Amino acid sequence: MRNDVLFINAIIVITLLYSLIQGIQLIFMGSMVEKADAEIIKTRYANFRNSQWAVVKYKAEGRNIVSDNMIQVSMYAKEGDMVMVKYYKNNPQKLAVFSVKKCVTAFIITCVFIIIRVLMQ
Repeated sequence: MRNDVLFINAIIVITLLYSLIQGIQLIFMGSMVEKADAEIIKTRYANFRNSQWAVVKYKAEGRNIVSDNMIQVSMYAKEGDMVMVKYYKNNPQKLAVFSVKKCVTAFIITCVFIIIRVLMQ
């Protein structure tokens, strides 16, 4: 098999798996999260320089929480900006990073590469 076909097949498998993981998390863990407005308190650049990683603080269960994990935010976000986050009800310090947007985007990418793969035959 040609290298370009192998590469496209790998992209299809990876994006499909990512989409499935996001979908499974949405189905089984969607009821275990709450949304909150959070303030960015610390940022650092991601490897690709088109976004940043941020630590946020938010109110959950009547107390101020600083997230244990970081979330990806716009490269233009700065300390003090507000973002919407999802946190786990049973562990408010941990942010949930699955979303419908990620699931659908990965699925669309999978479909595009399947079409490309079919057209290559």
